[in-house]
Amino acid sequence: MISVLSAKAQDESVFMHYTNSPTLINPAHAGFQEQFQALFNFRNQWTGFKGSPFTYSAGVETPIGKVMGAGFRLWSENIASLTSYKMQLDYAFRYEINKMKVAGGFSTAYKTVNLNPAEIDNTHLDPDDPIVQAYIDGVRVFDASFGLFAKYNDKTSIGFTFPSLVVNKLNSISTGDDDMNLFSFYTAYFAHELYIREYNVTIEPSLLLRKIRNGAHTLDVNFKGGFLNEKLVGGLSYRIPLEENLTFSDGAAGILLGTDFDNITIYYSYDISLLAFQGYNAGGHEISFRLKFSDPK
Repeated sequence: MISVLSAKAQDESVFMHYTNSPTLINPAHAGFQEQFQALFNFRNQWTGFKGSPFTYSAGVETPIGKVMGAGFRLWSENIASLTSYKMQLDYAFRYEINKMKVAGGFSTAYKTVNLNPAEIDNTHLDPDDPIVQAYIDGVRVFDASFGLFAKYNDKTSIGFTFPSLVVNKLNSISTGDDDMNLFSFYTAYFAHELYIREYNVTIEPSLLLRKIRNGAHTLDVNFKGGFLNEKLVGGLSYRIPLEENLTFSDGAAGILLGTDFDNITIYYSYDISLLAFQGYNAGGHEISFRLKFSDPK
């Protein structure tokens, strides 16, 4: 029972702004840009629908010397009757091979999930139910993730992340499921930047393949454009479900607007589902801020 509760508590948050802040999904990116950065992100999915997910995160990342990086992030998420808090530490090691910069990273996280106090007196809840009682007391989870990230010629990026390593292993032991292993869930990311000198425009297509616990298996297709030396950023995205019972037309579509002015980056995105469920909500909003400090002092 503890194993099942831990697995349910370890759902991964879904973000759209990983193209701006790869550390959201990959610990290997901590310190990769060799700048001290402060990162803030807010996402409200399915706006207007009662119990829709609200996710907040704030963190910092920094290079340490020539080859190491570190990051620290706090998360808060409200979904339906549950509130979760997570503290995460990222550790990364990077090195260069000719024109390629490669990094490996590891994150450790501690997460608590609680039933909201307003729901405890709900007449539909059985206080003697062991699952209800567990969430009233708070479910606590320790977990870890592993990531790889590489960038070639400062243009082509590729990354892999394997989340929930501890929970996956515990769940495999408790259920005896031989198909469940450390690498059952993953995200794979690829991006390539093109510069059109004649128009001073940067175009970056990217792909993200995602398979996470208790979430749909999806493929994100993104196109991002930078104009006026990245002072204006715009983009389009389409999320394609890869589940057997869903088709191409059952995905989600989104737009991205942003600006990168001096050491401040601001992104906003709006996305909608193409399923009938979109008729019951007003879409998803995500806002992120990144502050960069060239001087470590």
